[in-house]
Amino acid sequence: MGASGWVGTAPTQAYLDGRQQVSWFATVLVARWLVSSIGPDDAEMAWTSLRGRIAAEEGLSIVNIARDYLAWRAVADLDAAAIWLALGADPPDCPPV
Repeated sequence: MGASGWVGTAPTQAYLDGRQQVSWFATVLVARWLVSSIGPDDAEMAWTSLRGRIAAEEGLSIVNIARDYLAWRAVADLDAAAIWLALGADPPDCPPV
């Protein structure tokens, strides 16, 4: 569960087993949105909502979910900055994370 551990109620093994799948799915959705401006459809939103419902039913702390999101976002920001530099372009004026 990482160096920082898990805050609050520990997740079930079933929840942990799905984390990689959720991470991949979220990455694909964001990538698709970035390159084509196509947002999630109803089925994709339903799947995402189901995952949140599972976390809520297990009584998992939102801190854990937010921490995972922020770590993912930080990595994506670093990758984006490297791409801008490699292209020799000025990055967009975005607030720091």
